[in-house]
Amino acid sequence: MIDVDAEISRLERVYRQLTGNEPSRRELPLAPIPPGVSPEDYVQERLRRLDRALNGTRPSNTASPRVTIYEGEEEWRCAVELPGVRRSDLSVELGLGALRITGTRELPGSEKAGLRPTYSESAFGRFEREVPVPPALDERSLEAKLENGVLLVSSRKDRGQRKEVKIEVA
Repeated sequence: MIDVDAEISRLERVYRQLTGNEPSRRELPLAPIPPGVSPEDYVQERLRRLDRALNGTRPSNTASPRVTIYEGEEEWRCAVELPGVRRSDLSVELGLGALRITGTRELPGSEKAGLRPTYSESAFGRFEREVPVPPALDERSLEAKLENGVLLVSSRKDRGQRKEVKIEVA
């Protein structure tokens, strides 16, 4: 388990080193914790993602797939460029506030036995990409389709989760 206070202190030090300023404190969070999710689990998952991003856990011969996100009032879509990736080598999972896409891309042209690459600009090997999703995503309507080297993940938004509430002031 990650020590939240130690991670916050570490991030504050990094912020000071990079900017020369003290980090600002906010009363309200930038992104609310989605309803029905354990706040502790949500924070732990976000810290793990941040740690992976800061420590660069990706191997040097792989590249993170390019992503385009579309969002409207009723729908959310994510298009991921995955040329050369087979459906059987791909996994798509919805976690705490993020869509996780993992898989393996074979080196193009490596089908023939006895050939080995001497020069390559192609990204190959295992890859992982996490994409943030809006809190109002309707998990029941999630669909994913791999076609022509593009993974398209789409979902309706659950408008019931975003309620305007009038609070009476006493």
